[in-house]
Amino acid sequence: MANTNQSLQEEAKKYKKFLETYKIADHHLHLDGKDFYLVNYKKKIAGRGGMAIISTASDTQTEQYHIAHKWILSLYNYLSSIRNNGSERKNINMRAYHKMQSFLDRVTQISGLSEPERMNYHTCVEAIHSLLELQDRHVDLMEDYQDFVEKKNAEGKKYTIADIEYLQDLLLKLDYIQFKQLNISFNMTDNFAFMEKNVKENASVTELSDSEIERYAKEFADSKNKLRSEISKVSYVDGLEGLSEREYYHKVKPYYLEIQENDNERLKKDLRNA
Repeated sequence: MANTNQSLQEEAKKYKKFLETYKIADHHLHLDGKDFYLVNYKKKIAGRGGMAIISTASDTQTEQYHIAHKWILSLYNYLSSIRNNGSERKNINMRAYHKMQSFLDRVTQISGLSEPERMNYHTCVEAIHSLLELQDRHVDLMEDYQDFVEKKNAEGKKYTIADIEYLQDLLLKLDYIQFKQLNISFNMTDNFAFMEKNVKENASVTELSDSEIERYAKEFADSKNKLRSEISKVSYVDGLEGLSEREYYHKVKPYYLEIQENDNERLKKDLRNA
């Protein structure tokens, strides 16, 4: 291992300019029996640095460096997106949804509800149930991700193309869950606006409510504009609403690949051994 580290340091120094520091990224690619590493260079005095893809294998071809560059960029983009966005959404406090679910379960048992009231509360029950199911699935996927990363760390942070494709599929699943959650929340805002009013008008419902429920109902009802904005941010391509999960993947995956290809081309100018 010491010899390998020394070889990497020597290889990295080939592309080091005067008054620069460099750092060899830990996560790396195993391709065609060779290990490829990303090196970032930074000028000690303000200014742009650069990057290089290095390998200790002496017979590495230029085209292999180009291929490795593309996959290593994808690796770091996917790891960063899953770690940052996925972890943040995993840790969302779902107390309001659990409390609302308990309240709605009791309300739907009331015998004196009119048909419009019953239909409205039934829609709210289904929406909350779906949101909680999706959140549970998100948490499970993030736990799978953590297990996967720990396994790769134990293997020396070495990733294959199959590993990177796994991360891409995982990110697609997480994005689908977020897209569904946002749309369900958006579509139920009018139902909660009805509920917010009904809680005050129907004595039987009022009896089961409290100040927290009234506050949550108002927050859900008033979130339409915010949700519309959030949905627009994650609608990577047109026509996603109403698609099955498989159809969503089929439509969004080419967008991922296009973004990665654009990033690859944009950063090639900074690649010193291109």
